[in-house]
Amino acid sequence: MILKAIREYATFCDEHGDEENLGYKLLENNLHQLTGKDMSAYNLWKWWEEEGAEVLAFRIALPKPKKVNSIKREEVHEIAERLKNFYYYRH
Repeated sequence: MILKAIREYATFCDEHGDEENLGYKLLENNLHQLTGKDMSAYNLWKWWEEEGAEVLAFRIALPKPKKVNSIKREEVHEIAERLKNFYYYRH
């Protein structure tokens, strides 16, 4: 739904322009309603110059990372091992 909204806005801009930013505000509000996130953290203006609609939609769709207040040494070690051996954990 996020990707669809971004693409629809791009099509709208291509066909009609958006000099008054009315379509942009609708997109921003729509994405906020879908995700609950503050859209000012994302570059909705020029995503096509940076990473493309798919990557932007994916980043917007990701949940906010959880903060962990305490982590054990063994847990840090496990995370590091998984990162070092990512290929083996995928298969």
